[in-house]
Amino acid sequence: MYAARARAFLISTPPLTNRKLSDWDRVQTQLWMGSLMQESGIQRPEHIAEYLASKLQLDRHDFTSFKLYARGKQHAGRGRGPNAYGEWVELAARVWPATWAWFMNPLYFLQQNKELTFDDLLACARSLPQIFRENLVPPAHAHSPLALCVSHLPRDLLYALTDPVNPWSLGALACAMRRAELAGDPGTMRWAGVGILWAIDYFLEATHLAMHLPLKELRGLVTTDLNNTIYPGQFVMRAPVTSEDVHRFDRERQRFVDYFAEGEFGSWEPGTTLPWIEKGC
Repeated sequence: MYAARARAFLISTPPLTNRKLSDWDRVQTQLWMGSLMQESGIQRPEHIAEYLASKLQLDRHDFTSFKLYARGKQHAGRGRGPNAYGEWVELAARVWPATWAWFMNPLYFLQQNKELTFDDLLACARSLPQIFRENLVPPAHAHSPLALCVSHLPRDLLYALTDPVNPWSLGALACAMRRAELAGDPGTMRWAGVGILWAIDYFLEATHLAMHLPLKELRGLVTTDLNNTIYPGQFVMRAPVTSEDVHRFDRERQRFVDYFAEGEFGSWEPGTTLPWIEKGC
């Protein structure tokens, strides 16, 4: 039954050919394509599409869109909302579930949309897996004001969002960054951005070669945004991210992971400096 519905949907729904592609759209789609190559072991885009059509019994023989996706000439999603996706993204996830996160994590939406609403932020946070969502979305309460969703985020939460590290970590850190922005917390906002760069560097070491070029482009886009960011505060503040910032995030994150792996919490007193934070911060 699913195959019949999928055939009808694919044939009846035309691509959004009139949508102007942004650099974020292009990188998002090419990273997703790279994840398909990583998960499938198939290197040619049209062969991936052929395999999907065969596996899911789809009555479709024109796979031009996959070539366009791989070249960054067409976006694989439909619409501009925080949870927008295309039919090929959904179908591919039925065969290779890990590819879903590379397209659907909310990093791309949050980076492109500078005028963010509370509803947008909540939609993005709620799209994350529970392990990330529980730290970013307060418990539901019928009378809770929406402003509770932009309360202060502790800095160590940023390390928790990378343990474990996976593509959803990018979206979770982006949610933390934008939430800190709305809360007027420039320190956490900036450090979340550093965390995004750290995660991208991690994936450059851990992923298939097909993902490296779009990951490098993603890093360039994020770096440019961070270097041009004006942080909330009494004065105009810019604080470009350095390589030492990223190295420091790596060191503190590892100390955070090691500290909780050992399970020895008795030496830390609430209100004192967190033992995984370096002095002088």
